[in-house]
Amino acid sequence: MMKSRGLLLLGALAGIVFAMTPQGRKVIDDVKDKALDAWGRPDVQRRVSDVQSTVRKNVPVVGETLADAVDRVKPSSAGSSGGSGGSGDEGLAGATS
Repeated sequence: MMKSRGLLLLGALAGIVFAMTPQGRKVIDDVKDKALDAWGRPDVQRRVSDVQSTVRKNVPVVGETLADAVDRVKPSSAGSSGGSGGSGDEGLAGATS
């Protein structure tokens, strides 16, 4: 866990240093411009619209499926919560410190 935090910090610092150089800033601006151009294309917007409508249509189905899954898990986890509760709390404590 600490190794991944260190790598994340190292990557963030490298990104900051890279963005401070003129060449790095130009690369970042070029990537940003290409992303904005792609986002504005009609075929991309049409696909985004399709995905949004599919998500809106399926949200109730997904919600029902999740509720059913939770209902199935509740009874089986109620009897075994004593053993797994301690390890879950320890995991949270380790992640926050």
